[in-house]
Amino acid sequence: MRMRALLLIFALWMAGHAANHAAEARATEYELKAAFIFNFSQFVDWPTNAFESDTEPMIIGVVGSDPFGPILDQIVQDEKVRGRPLVVQRFARPNEIKRCHILFVSKSLAAQWPEILRSVSDQPILTVSDMDRFSNRGGMIHLVTEKNLVRMRVNPEIARRSGLTISSKLLRLADNTTRDGGVTP
Repeated sequence: MRMRALLLIFALWMAGHAANHAAEARATEYELKAAFIFNFSQFVDWPTNAFESDTEPMIIGVVGSDPFGPILDQIVQDEKVRGRPLVVQRFARPNEIKRCHILFVSKSLAAQWPEILRSVSDQPILTVSDMDRFSNRGGMIHLVTEKNLVRMRVNPEIARRSGLTISSKLLRLADNTTRDGGVTP
């Protein structure tokens, strides 16, 4: 039931409607961010070579300290995107990342972000984080919390260079994303 409530909140946001204040108060910041990450899997296209087979799961990786706890696992449990099951994997250190499709980079690794970026930049991995200036520093989707609202800033050019296509529906909802992929201040 809790997962459906989170997905409903995200669906209302995606439709451009404000969720009622009571529903927002019940969902924590990282519950909302987990719902965003799940929904990104539905609004991004990966190249066929991003998967080893037609049945390979879509892997959502979390590197560094995990701010989600069990909520991300609960949201993706028994879910499929384009026929692929979703799986969450956690990596304590960047060198543990072997394969994933969406990578949430924890704020705890902000100092290591340049190293992580170098290791994944040539792969079709959607990078997501809530660390400061993430989309300005080569990340694809920056989750920003302002005035108790979770917003996103998207750098579609970086995604395109990695072979990913972000849906125009998602891009229309992003804050401060410019056509050339830069982010306005």
